[in-house]
Amino acid sequence: MMAGNEERADIGEGRSTKKFVIQMVGGGLFGFLFMTGFDYFIDLHALFDKMSGPEIIAFTFATIYSLIALIVLAMSASRTLFMTNHRHEGTSEVEFSEVKPMLRWSSVCLLIYAAALLLLALASQATDSQKILIFWGVAIAMLAQTAISAYLWKRYDELYRGVTRESCATAFVISEVLLFIWVAATLCGLPVTFDPLAVVVTITGVYWASSMWYITKRGMV
Repeated sequence: MMAGNEERADIGEGRSTKKFVIQMVGGGLFGFLFMTGFDYFIDLHALFDKMSGPEIIAFTFATIYSLIALIVLAMSASRTLFMTNHRHEGTSEVEFSEVKPMLRWSSVCLLIYAAALLLLALASQATDSQKILIFWGVAIAMLAQTAISAYLWKRYDELYRGVTRESCATAFVISEVLLFIWVAATLCGLPVTFDPLAVVVTITGVYWASSMWYITKRGMV
């Protein structure tokens, strides 16, 4: 009996690993095609030559969040695609119809956040009149993103809430330590630049990494 259980566990683990590999390969291929198409319309090499390091990172994060948003939007349109996440295997049509709005609002939220990052990445190349529009665009985007996040929080199940709490707490602690050291280095005259955009992309990167860690740890991929 125990041997049978161990065999089923091995099979389940094998399927999970295979599914994870397929997700990574599929995501990588989708990202490559997305960036190839993007580069066709915008010369990314010429654009990056004009951008600073933090601006390139902000642009990269904007692209990543846009890709995730498109994937989530596609999942909201297909129950089969939604069930590629092993946590959602066996989701019924009724259950899927209930989660559709959350998926779509999540996609919108990610796109808005990506738009805010993109505006910040391009701000230095804008004219004075355009910078005013960028400021209000970022302000409105962040308020909208926060409102949607609050709505989604009410719809999350306890697992999603737990991951969000853990990710936010971990990201806050790490970011706080980094910012204190960063500020100390700047105030004490060390050759360190306290660039506002660098701060934003650092916090974004820390939160993204924390989220990925807890999502993977909880078996949600």
